[in-house]
Amino acid sequence: SVLSCRLREGYALRTISTAKGELEIKLVLPWKFDVNIEYVVMVPWQSSNKNRDSSGSGSQPKQRTGCKYEVYVEASYDFLHDVTCEYFKSNKTRSPFRLMVAQQYWNALKNISSTDQLLVHLHSFNQNPVYYSVPESFRNGVPLFVMPPNSSGHPVLSSNVKNNSAYAPFVAFWKPVSMLDISIWQRWMHMHRVGMLLEHDLPLPKHLQQPNSSGRYDSVQCRQALHRLFALLRDRSSFVLADGHSYVTFLGEGDKPPVSFYVTRVTYKAPCVVIRFAFLGGTPGEERNAIVKDLTQQILSLELSKRVAKDAHTDSGLCIRPPGPRTYRKASCCILFRKPLERILIRHEKMPKDILSPVVAVMDVAVTPAHPLLHHAPHSHRHSGSSGSSSSLARKGNGVSSVVDPTSQLSRYLHHRRWIWTVQRLPSVPLPLHAVTRVLKTLAKMRLEEGFHFAHSSSGILNMALEIEMKNTVMTDSGDASLLPCVVQYMLFPPHSNTTIRESLSDDEDNEMETAEADGELQLVTECWVEPQCGVVVNC
Repeated sequence: SVLSCRLREGYALRTISTAKGELEIKLVLPWKFDVNIEYVVMVPWQSSNKNRDSSGSGSQPKQRTGCKYEVYVEASYDFLHDVTCEYFKSNKTRSPFRLMVAQQYWNALKNISSTDQLLVHLHSFNQNPVYYSVPESFRNGVPLFVMPPNSSGHPVLSSNVKNNSAYAPFVAFWKPVSMLDISIWQRWMHMHRVGMLLEHDLPLPKHLQQPNSSGRYDSVQCRQALHRLFALLRDRSSFVLADGHSYVTFLGEGDKPPVSFYVTRVTYKAPCVVIRFAFLGGTPGEERNAIVKDLTQQILSLELSKRVAKDAHTDSGLCIRPPGPRTYRKASCCILFRKPLERILIRHEKMPKDILSPVVAVMDVAVTPAHPLLHHAPHSHRHSGSSGSSSSLARKGNGVSSVVDPTSQLSRYLHHRRWIWTVQRLPSVPLPLHAVTRVLKTLAKMRLEEGFHFAHSSSGILNMALEIEMKNTVMTDSGDASLLPCVVQYMLFPPHSNTTIRESLSDDEDNEMETAEADGELQLVTECWVEPQCGVVVNC
């Protein structure tokens, strides 16, 4: 486990030697230029003959042997003098850069110690029965910790635990587990990831694509699917660490004490959900894969009932809906995505200020340039497309924003196009807002019937995602191994009025999207983002 932890941190194996009954393993990490951190692990080692003798006698019980480690730093004299002697002289003036490097050095050494301490803490799970003896009050799905409302911080103790000292040892062991950072916990544990989208609730909100009286939009809800998912995770776990966040399951044989455990961590911003499984080091890969596969199949088998819309029967031009019982169909609660959708998900939080300007990322900064051709040439009343992959783009003035926009970053890697339709030819001709909204609802319904699912919604902007299979035509293999997933994202924007009123709006007012009654040319805007891959679409 120690070697696995160090190797995942970037250490490389330097030497392995045996001497004086000890196995010595040296690892090295190139920390800075001309600065190497050497980590030496020493464990008791017996020859093969002695091992046979000890195993054949069977008189002495097997005991766990400890290990020792030493840390060396290999660097120039000037560097070592700076980080040791000069660093602790408070009355001496030093450059900020040299002081920063010295602080990073000592933080790196402290990090090695804290990482090893947490590793020892996790692997002491089966050494004390208190750690795996779940109190009676937490065996029925009652969480040990709770997540603060409207907060993405660490879980806090539930109210029935704070004033009970009997739970102190149990809480002391599992609190560091609940606070593990998912971005670095692969140092100590084996990681598995499952990404999916949740099925949306029906009926859809009324103001999903049409603003209410205050100018605000509703968002897509997935409460039913989320409730069923959390219920399954509660039933499959030994106890709930934090409901809707972390679940712990013990691994053992029958009535024997558990030998290991794994943590199920759920991170979500519905409808997009990511489930991560963290297994304690030393858990066999075959067992881990079997558990993840079985639980994934159970999650995908979750279903909810949806009402089926009845088709209108026409007779002599009249619409007749005969009375009858409501019809329901089963729908999967979760839709599996093989690609990490949460990393490439396009999230438009508000309407772009200039829909004729494509999203472009230049070097390490995000800019929103104006295309000279699109800016001066009139666009078609039926269709106007703009691609963010165009190279003939000019900046607005000479200003460049220093804030990196995630959408701008993704535009480097995803092929994307934007289409603009003019709905209102003459500004003087009024057009009911519900008529325009009905067109958007029809487009959303068409995408849902094609297999798309809601992935994100904000300010009336809908993101619908679909994962398709593509076959690489260059490869001759006809098996499933040549099929690669590809994510397609379809964006639907609310009705947009091409008017100069937006220029005078403040940032707060800009979030309140203007309605179709605003003066100007009414437009419908859609986008499509696709992973650029070689091949043809199959099984779609």
